[in-house]
Amino acid sequence: FFVYHQYFTLTPGEKTNKIVSNTHLSKEDRSLKTERTTTEKATRKTPPPTTRRKKKKRKRKHRTTTKATPPRPPPPPSLRWEFLDKFLHDKRAFTQGLEFSNPTSNNAPARQTVYETTGLYGGRSSLRRVDLTTGKVLKSVGLGNRFFGEGMTIVNGKIYVLTWKSETGFIFDLKTFKKLDTFKFRTLRREGWGLTHDFHKKELIASDGSDYLFFWDMESLAETRRVRVQDDGGYVRKINELEYISVPVKGENGTHQKGIVLANIWYKDNIIAIDPETGFIVAEYDFTKLLKDG
Repeated sequence: FFVYHQYFTLTPGEKTNKIVSNTHLSKEDRSLKTERTTTEKATRKTPPPTTRRKKKKRKRKHRTTTKATPPRPPPPPSLRWEFLDKFLHDKRAFTQGLEFSNPTSNNAPARQTVYETTGLYGGRSSLRRVDLTTGKVLKSVGLGNRFFGEGMTIVNGKIYVLTWKSETGFIFDLKTFKKLDTFKFRTLRREGWGLTHDFHKKELIASDGSDYLFFWDMESLAETRRVRVQDDGGYVRKINELEYISVPVKGENGTHQKGIVLANIWYKDNIIAIDPETGFIVAEYDFTKLLKDG
């Protein structure tokens, strides 16, 4: 046999497996070797070519998943408003929450006392009782140097106050301003902005500057649900101060009272009316002429 790579061959006539290099062969042996090599190459059977089965390219089926588009409310109507009066106010107070202790009907005279929460750090955040006519602060209590006061609401002789970024709220006695309790809360942005309540459903309603309203149980202060505020153009962010009112609505069985959340939008001059069940904006007020008319 031959070792082809280095052309080594076994010497004929020897019983041992002695390998001799081609350089030690004679010319006759070399020519014999060349003929044998050529003959072997000619008579060697070449294997049949391997036939590979062609793989069919499978066309990927693109799954088209269509997400259900949430229903959008119709464009909210712009409601009329009428300027009635103006009152003195402390310009140094960065007002956040503002509420009458007992809102009056349209036929009764306005209450002379309002409750107000102010913001800013460094001891400037406070809860106040203010004489509406003169603007004089009748009573005040600070919220502390590290808290930024935000929205407030009055329920059952108690004042609930939010703070901005500390996820902390306070409960004060309406008459004495004594701090009754401190509570923790969590919103989408982990901030507190506006606060109001639905007395009949025993819910506090809060905002955090996002496009959500958060509903808390009035006793445990745990979140029970949330709705996303939207109009015909999409979701509406920077929901700020809140007020809850009841308005008469005509239905098939007559007129009934419907709860509505009024809210201002940060950096805008309009008030929106929100359905607390759906989050739809059902009406709006444009107050761009308020400063001019006032």
